[in-house]
Amino acid sequence: MKYSFFLAVIFIASFNQLPATACTNNTDSQSLEYSRRENNRCEGIKNRQVSGGINLISFTTRNIPRFGSTLKLMIPRFSNENPEVNVRSLEKDYQLDNISLKKEPSFYTFTWSTSVLTKAQVNQNSLRALAFNPSNLMYLPVTLGQTSGRYEFVLHSSVPVKITSFKIFNNGKVVHSSPPRTSSGGEIIFAWDARKFNSGNYELRYEAQRNGRIFPTKVSFRHDPKWLK
Repeated sequence: MKYSFFLAVIFIASFNQLPATACTNNTDSQSLEYSRRENNRCEGIKNRQVSGGINLISFTTRNIPRFGSTLKLMIPRFSNENPEVNVRSLEKDYQLDNISLKKEPSFYTFTWSTSVLTKAQVNQNSLRALAFNPSNLMYLPVTLGQTSGRYEFVLHSSVPVKITSFKIFNNGKVVHSSPPRTSSGGEIIFAWDARKFNSGNYELRYEAQRNGRIFPTKVSFRHDPKWLK
């Protein structure tokens, strides 16, 4: 059975690319409408559904006890290529993207005001983020707030589904697996404490069962244990 890497590519495009006119200038700082803010991001409430299928919508390590006046994210600098990144809350239709990242020695960082998050009453635990290098579609973990010491993978399905297999590979060997999970539709969360595993390229392979059919997917990601400390 071939893994549906093509499906992952399609999802990445649909999840991260917005029409050029989608992010408009808005001089009303009190508005929650999705718009360009402070010339460094597009942010706000945008009624936009996740594409169909069973997709990875978040790869993070996060620890946000509560919202302060600002929130910081970090993405490892694996290459000199600026990663694509989205932060979302499907619960509140919140979306943050088109971010102007700051390049630091080991990470790309971004700090933004939590004004929209607090006004829209977004729960900090509902934030999801996804980042990848566009040239090779290598996923990179997004740190939201502080590290939790583990990775969190969030899959999403708009219909009832069973995740029959969830495995992480390194050099062709399984280094982590999770029991099957069933969802009536929505998010399915998996966690992995990878602090004892060596840095390198890893693969996430998962299989979803829907209407008697199996949909396998494979995505690549980068890991370094220092990102979890």
